[in-house]
Amino acid sequence: MTKGIYTDFWIKTLNIIKPRIDITEGSFFEMDIPELPEIGSRESYDGRIITWVGIVDKVTNKAVFNNLKDVIQTDKSFKTKFPGQLELRVFGNNKLNVSYSSINHDLILDRYKGLQAQNKIVGELYKWKLIQRFQDLWGQYESGKITFSEFGDKVDLGNLVFPTCITVFNFMFKNAPIEFESLLSDLFDERTPLRDRIVKYQQEFSDIYLNLPNHGKNTFQEERTIATLLSFRYPDKYALYKDTFYTKYCKGIGIKPKKPGEKLFHYYEIIKNFVTERLSKENDLLAWKDGILDESCYPDHNNLILAQDIFYCALDKGVDIINGKSTNDKDFKYWLFQCNPEQYDIVNEWEFRIQETWKINAHKNEIKPNDKVIVWVTGPNGGCYGLCTVTSEPYHAEELIVNLDIGHNLTKNPILKNELQNFPEFNPPGFYGGNQGTIFRATKEQYDKILEVSNKIINEKNMKHNNSLNTILYGPPGTGKTYHSINYAISIIEEKPIDQIEKEDRYELIRRYKQYNEKGLIDFVTFHQSFSYEDFVEGIKPLLHQDHDAESDASNSEDIGYEIKDGVFKQMCSNAASYMEYEKETSLGNYFIEQKEFTDKQFFKISLGNTSMETGKTVWNYCKENSCILIGWGGQDVDYTGVKSKKEIVDRFTESTGNKPSANDFNITGIDRLLFKMKKGDIVFVSHGNDRLKAVGKITGEYEFKSSKDINLDDYNGQRKVNWFFVDAKIPVSEIYQKKFSQQSIYKLQSDKINLEFFTSKTKPVQKIKNHVLIIDEINRGNISAIFGELITLLEADKRQDGENPMEVSLPYSKQKFSIPSNLYVVGTMNTADRSIALLDTALRRRFEFEEMMPDPALLDVTEEGVNLLLLLEKINERIEFLYDRDHTIGHSYFMGVKSHFALCDVFRNKIIPLLQEYFYNDWGKVQLVLADNPERKKEDMDKLILEKKYSGADEKNLFGVDLDEYEDIMKYMVNKHLMKRNYDKIPVGIFKSMYEEKV
Repeated sequence: MTKGIYTDFWIKTLNIIKPRIDITEGSFFEMDIPELPEIGSRESYDGRIITWVGIVDKVTNKAVFNNLKDVIQTDKSFKTKFPGQLELRVFGNNKLNVSYSSINHDLILDRYKGLQAQNKIVGELYKWKLIQRFQDLWGQYESGKITFSEFGDKVDLGNLVFPTCITVFNFMFKNAPIEFESLLSDLFDERTPLRDRIVKYQQEFSDIYLNLPNHGKNTFQEERTIATLLSFRYPDKYALYKDTFYTKYCKGIGIKPKKPGEKLFHYYEIIKNFVTERLSKENDLLAWKDGILDESCYPDHNNLILAQDIFYCALDKGVDIINGKSTNDKDFKYWLFQCNPEQYDIVNEWEFRIQETWKINAHKNEIKPNDKVIVWVTGPNGGCYGLCTVTSEPYHAEELIVNLDIGHNLTKNPILKNELQNFPEFNPPGFYGGNQGTIFRATKEQYDKILEVSNKIINEKNMKHNNSLNTILYGPPGTGKTYHSINYAISIIEEKPIDQIEKEDRYELIRRYKQYNEKGLIDFVTFHQSFSYEDFVEGIKPLLHQDHDAESDASNSEDIGYEIKDGVFKQMCSNAASYMEYEKETSLGNYFIEQKEFTDKQFFKISLGNTSMETGKTVWNYCKENSCILIGWGGQDVDYTGVKSKKEIVDRFTESTGNKPSANDFNITGIDRLLFKMKKGDIVFVSHGNDRLKAVGKITGEYEFKSSKDINLDDYNGQRKVNWFFVDAKIPVSEIYQKKFSQQSIYKLQSDKINLEFFTSKTKPVQKIKNHVLIIDEINRGNISAIFGELITLLEADKRQDGENPMEVSLPYSKQKFSIPSNLYVVGTMNTADRSIALLDTALRRRFEFEEMMPDPALLDVTEEGVNLLLLLEKINERIEFLYDRDHTIGHSYFMGVKSHFALCDVFRNKIIPLLQEYFYNDWGKVQLVLADNPERKKEDMDKLILEKKYSGADEKNLFGVDLDEYEDIMKYMVNKHLMKRNYDKIPVGIFKSMYEEKV
């Protein structure tokens, strides 16, 4: 079972059979291959390959052989390689069997039913739920119950569009709501032909978005987004769309996918034909669908949501179910397969392997597909090195063997015999590990116990970073450091192993990340050369009149005032500390409020004085003692008794102060909310800063004017009576509200984002301190000493609050005592191409743990034109490391998602070549070496990305009329003009293959 032998064997085999195979639907092909040389021993190996999803429709296509060769050489997954179901076998030394069946509706439905039988479709129900929620919200919007902006705040498109598209939509809702409202209305106007609507929507959306200040680079209003919007609005007419499964379907049935702009219309034809001709006759499947959809799901009358889900799950989800067969515990047996480490080096052989074959010398009539296998290694380091599933019947290939799927490769962390000997499942005579022999019976209990022990070890390893309060992910550009920092943050917040988080759907992770960010549990900041202590901890900031707030101590004038503003780190420390204080409270029952008090009520947030100022304490004490709320807006001693409209508020303010207010003056807005927006019976939440809830009360009185002379509180003249439910609490905002509190003195809260159960439940759950995470991107680009200042020492675990040696410092501006809570984690990212760890601030290095993130070419695939991105990146990085160092290698993320020649050219034009220019400044010869364009390779200019021209004396005379002695044999370089002009069709595919192939 030597890997190198079979790699060579397959390469030579493929070169021989390549011109002879022509596979069509349902074909079976057998040929003699007597010219195959015998290369070593092929004992226990027959080259069998089974797979079902991919990119080509005939095995004669050159890309198939490149894919097949890539699979065999790298042991990569077969899932993305072939469109139908392909099987190749070599029998003995001279027989090759090939069978293939293309994608069709029967195969797609069988796969989906297999997933259904294993209950793996339930996780897709969110599609029906999101569409029903959209329908409800759109109905409220059309009936005038909510505004378009409120619709935008509540609607959720989930992961059915790209996350960047969600960002664009939110930007439009905020910056151009009227225009966006008109765009969607026109797109949803069924009186206009769909093609015209789409073209108009995309063009006008681009015109509006790209003319807004601070817009992004792309609108992301492509076919997937358009299909999502249409299907959410008219789910009985349009279907959700994704390019990946549409392309696989087309190529799988042997037709060419349409060009962008036509794909969606072609897809609608395909999906509607599938529903009409096939899905409508699947009565059992339709009945199952109707049975699992509850009242929160859209009923899917025309089964278009189901149809899309079938295509997605069968062609794109990549679940390992072949022909839709399901299993249960009663369908399979358990086995112990043993090997001798002196005869088979399983640790090295399985390093990159996901499948294996195993020699069968016993129980040959009992071992069946889906049986479970404990792979045991004998000898001094004996133990379980893998848990596998049998995927074939025993078959002959010189010897009797079976195929195994390596579901749990434990070679890096084997479960040794001494770790299992205390468990009764592994006591003799019921366990045969280490006994003489190769195949024994095992039990489900033994298999499950090994799996349990393995998961425990892996979980402890993967949670290691949670034990470190300060972690830096470092590596070259493009290795996914920022991408993975989100995973780390969610792992810390939810206290789950990082490997468990990384298996989850990316869009779902982004959704949860945004949710935690809104609650103040996670924040993100990027360090740069101008980032300062004042930005990070606290500083004195200017405050214009329109920004003044009742919580601010700035003067109420037209002049610029100043305030001490918390930086992002201090704010996160405050958020985290609020949970620690809340944890220590014992009177949680005091927060109980009867459910009836919240029925048909509006909710308002109000600030009652600056929490850090003495005047703020005075205001709050007055409100507590007099059962009221006060507002410090509307002008000093201006009485609004008797006004009946916002216009009259403006008139009263102008008359009393002599100043005409602007349209957005909070003197008017704040009074309007106090007088007219608040009603008797409404609920008021009193904030303590922006991160805690201090009190809850019910409005019981109308507006009253109180002269500042009477109550001895300057400017606080507007008052309304309340009945306090409780006061002086320290409840973290995220416990009771899905968003952070705003700095505004008074505003209406969103009722559907309030956790009313917190107040109405008489039995409060046991509180647990919630972790908080601050992500610092590009941490090495800032001046660490200046940014952290005196707080660098407090980062250490033992110096934190509740640490063994807790410390606090006095902050320079506010003079407040400050310490760092022990539930705040700092996750940094560091690009080693900018600065090496050796040059990093010593104080920072000592207080952080470092986790290296290097390029991972194994994540890459093969393009449609057969360019092996894995080999390409490996070879480029090998040259960079030789010429420069490993810190300046190129990350895999640059090539993630690259499927076409166009995309690959774009990556080199816009990313790879500029990066190499930066690395090897003015040394184009090294850039040529990296890209295999150096003159020694004797490539034609048309086959290079970096071209050179050597200027001779004759050239100098032509240019200057004289031969310049000091410029003899000057070499000049240029980037391929076709690449720069984006004439990618004139860039040969061979340019990229030559970067990794042995022969040029």
